Amino acid sequence: FHVHHWFEIRDTLVKVKKVKGPQKTQCEKCRKGDATSFCRVCGQFLCTVCTQIHKDWAELSTHEVISLDRLEGDVTQLVPPTKKVTYCSKHPTKESDLYCETCEELVCRDCIVR
Repeated sequence: FHVHHWFEIRDTLVKVKKVKGPQKTQCEKCRKGDATSFCRVCGQFLCTVCTQIHKDWAELSTHEVISLDRLEGDVTQLVPPTKKVTYCSKHPTKESDLYCETCEELVCRDCIVR
C-alpha cells in the first residue's frame, strides 16, 4: 500500500462529503460559482461556465465530466480513472514516477537519491 494511494483515498472521501453535504460545493477552478459538475480526470468540481470551457478546450475535451445530479446517486464516480503504473528499469519493484532530465527517462526515487 503506497502513501500516494492513501492520499487519493483521502481526497476522494473529502469530495464525497462535499457532494453529500448540505451546502453547495464551490467551483474549484474559478472559485466564483456553485459547482454543477465534476471532472474525473482533473478531480475538480466545476461551475457551469468552467464546465463549458473544459469541454471546449481541445486538451481537456477527452476528460469525463459528470453532472453533480448523476454523482449524488453514485459517488464511486469521484474515484479517478485507473492510471497505468510503470516500473523503473533499474529497480523493477519501484514505480517510476519521476523524470530524470539527464537520463531523459522515467525513474524511481531510488535512482534520484544516487
